[in-house]
Amino acid sequence: MSNPRPSTKTSRRELLRQQQQEAAKRQRRTRLVVVITAIVAVVLIGGAVWWGVAAQSGSKQSASGAQVTPPDAVGTTGIAVHPAGAATPAASAPSVYEYQDYQCPACEQYFKVFGPVLNQLVSQGKIKLEYRTMTFLDTNLRNDASTRSAVAAACADTVDAYEKYHDAIYANQPATEGAGYTDEQLRVTFPQDAGITGDNLTKFQKCYDTKATLDFVKAVDDNAGKAGITSTPTFKAGANGKVVALDLSTTQPTADAVMATITKALQG
Repeated sequence: MSNPRPSTKTSRRELLRQQQQEAAKRQRRTRLVVVITAIVAVVLIGGAVWWGVAAQSGSKQSASGAQVTPPDAVGTTGIAVHPAGAATPAASAPSVYEYQDYQCPACEQYFKVFGPVLNQLVSQGKIKLEYRTMTFLDTNLRNDASTRSAVAAACADTVDAYEKYHDAIYANQPATEGAGYTDEQLRVTFPQDAGITGDNLTKFQKCYDTKATLDFVKAVDDNAGKAGITSTPTFKAGANGKVVALDLSTTQPTADAVMATITKALQG
């Protein structure tokens, strides 16, 4: 015996039920899409906020006193190195520029290998050396140690101790990248290592505490960025900024070898 044929009324009821189920599914899918979109938006906004905060980590520094320009400043590009007793540079002595960041481990390594040789060439009057200090690692490492150490080094120049203070920073760079420098180190320990005492220490600490060289530090970092410097250390020479390729694998470079590298860069 065959099954009875469903009535028209039953068929319509079943069709309505199916339509309602499909509508319910569409609503659920719509709600899911809305929720996912909202979550993604929150993540993106949160990321944008974090990036904005990180990118501004160095710029949060603000001075609390009158601004000064370091005596050995070269415009707003850097600070010239003048070791005690250095000979007057020869007329033909090329300018060498070292772009650095005091939190940069590679900069510390290059300082240990090439720093003494470059200072020797300056002392002999064979080159003119300028340190161009950057602070971009504040953003990468989410601290402000690059800016504070750059401010401190520039303040040391106001009491004629720039080179020694610069060396003291690298000599005490923390083994762990990102650990930074403490205010105690920057305003007490390193000045002591650099031989800053008495009235000069008072002057230096006031300069550091009020961030009196902050505008200069920011300008140097900004100009380095405009020059296209994206990593440190970077060595350049001459008016056209020829890249000097110093080889870190040369563990005991001589002054003659480094001078030959500089000369080759200028001729390239």
